[in-house]
Amino acid sequence: MQILKSQDVRSQPTDMRFGPSKIKVFVVFLVVVGLWAIPLVVIFNDRQWTPLVFVSFIGVIILLVMCSWVFKAFKKDGWRLAVQNNAILMKVDIGGKGDGQDILEVKFNEIVSLRKIRERYILYKGGRNPTKPVRIDALDIQLTSDSFDQLESILGLTTAGLEMVMPCQLIYPIGTSMLNTNAIISQLKNHCRTLRSELICYDMPSLKDPQEVNSYILFLIRRGHCMDAQKLASDAFGLGVRKSKDYIEMLFDK
Repeated sequence: MQILKSQDVRSQPTDMRFGPSKIKVFVVFLVVVGLWAIPLVVIFNDRQWTPLVFVSFIGVIILLVMCSWVFKAFKKDGWRLAVQNNAILMKVDIGGKGDGQDILEVKFNEIVSLRKIRERYILYKGGRNPTKPVRIDALDIQLTSDSFDQLESILGLTTAGLEMVMPCQLIYPIGTSMLNTNAIISQLKNHCRTLRSELICYDMPSLKDPQEVNSYILFLIRRGHCMDAQKLASDAFGLGVRKSKDYIEMLFDK
């Protein structure tokens, strides 16, 4: 188990299965545009203006949807979780710097079991809609005791975006929009025990109980939801934007 830098990963073997596939998204986009252009050209040559307007309108809607899809695929880093020949690569944020440029490499022989969990937490919004349910997918990775101790010594308590839970569990959020998660899990079945997926629901804390609020803020930070944590601190303690940010940083450092 070790921490890699992004430049180190580029020199690794090229058979990593990253997702989402930006090339596939772009190819599908070109195919859809090409199929839509065929009837458009035919109608235009026949000077059928009413069908042309209708087909153009439908085509614009399809193009907007496809462009949004392509934009999301290219906007993301490309991957958060990858399977290599003998290890899993996971993006982490050492020290909570927000750059997410560190990569945690966990060997297959350091993993005892793996489970996909679907978490549902509550975000306080205020106004007419006091709460909002938010869903995120994560991986519950059971490590060997030696590898868990090694991970604690490597990361300490200053890593945002993942959570280490006794006994020897590593909770890694992969997000609901990450593609090919199920394919990655099926790959890992050959190397470790995979458990049935689980749904976990978290209750919204009482804003009048500072201890509950602080625990929930830490939960959000460990899952990488810093903006939600700031919003909760602001609503619970009446803090401004800057003070709420300073508060959660102080709480996380403790």
